[in-house]
Amino acid sequence: MRNTIFRRKGAFAVLFAVLLPVILIFLGFSIDFANMQRSRSELRVVADLAAKAASDALARTDGDVVEAAAVARQVAAANFVAGKPLTLSDNEIAFGRSTLDADTGIWTFSEGATPANAVRILAARDSQSPDGPIPLLFGRFYGVPNFQSSQQAVAGFQETDIVLVLDRSGSMKRDVQWTGTPTQDELNPLLPPPGSRWLALADSVNIFLDELDGTNSTERVGLVTFASRNGVNPTAATLDAELTTNTQSVRGAINGWTTSVWTGGTNIDAGLKQARQHLNDRSVDLRKRVIIVLTDGRFNAGDNPAVEAMRIGDEGTVVHTITFSSEANTADMVQTAAAGRGEHYHAPDEATLRDVFKRLAASLSVLQE
Repeated sequence: MRNTIFRRKGAFAVLFAVLLPVILIFLGFSIDFANMQRSRSELRVVADLAAKAASDALARTDGDVVEAAAVARQVAAANFVAGKPLTLSDNEIAFGRSTLDADTGIWTFSEGATPANAVRILAARDSQSPDGPIPLLFGRFYGVPNFQSSQQAVAGFQETDIVLVLDRSGSMKRDVQWTGTPTQDELNPLLPPPGSRWLALADSVNIFLDELDGTNSTERVGLVTFASRNGVNPTAATLDAELTTNTQSVRGAINGWTTSVWTGGTNIDAGLKQARQHLNDRSVDLRKRVIIVLTDGRFNAGDNPAVEAMRIGDEGTVVHTITFSSEANTADMVQTAAAGRGEHYHAPDEATLRDVFKRLAASLSVLQE
């Protein structure tokens, strides 16, 4: 019996001695595999951070690729991959243009295209990179002494031309929640009173402009207002501020109407035509073009605005619409936005209107990947 036990112990010892190297190899491979996965994740994070920082610098410096590349290197060097700061070489930083395919919604990066609005970062630890491949702790035991990996990311900023097309018909002098038939004050050319829809709109537009001023992307903003032709308004729509990066010009134009007398009907079509003409005269093909239309009522002068919005959309400009107050005809503006390949937003009150303008500002200036 004792001999049988000794023989079993001896057999187990031999088996253990045979399997131990195999177990150690599998254990080592597991540790190395975990480190490889972690290194891939670290490379991805560094690529994303460096690309976004470089595109942000590109926007802030009006396209200075030297400064943007320097920022990318600084960000990469501040982050570790496999326990070592990552070094980016010149050929791992590429500038070009990102363009959006309207049909697929996919961004395409074209290296070397100008003016640059995007950067592509290749974060690598391989035989060609400055930091070399990543050594494996147990790789020599299974014939793979190091690990090579790379990750890339593209980030860019949106260059956009925006024309605000705002309703200054008589009903914009009503209280936000007011409904009923027009009063004589609305029909007469008087200043918009406190609590009026126009003043709520002016406040929301200022918030919209504040949001754009706070971004690092490049937007130019213009202003068109519309009513209808009458004794006070010689034209149904006016170009009140040309496209500019200086939002004070737009703010001044808004304030000009706040301190002026006006009245009239709602000729949305005229406002769209004026905005379209200005964009065609002043915008360029490489910039995204957007029109934002706001009304508190329904078109009662001019043609159906959806017809003009379709022409604008076919030319590549996006038309977003906003209806403000419970009196607005949302169906018309939903149709107009769809024709202009944009979105419709409804704001029944001032708080919602401010939120709509904030969301629009964020969507127009977002850094894209």
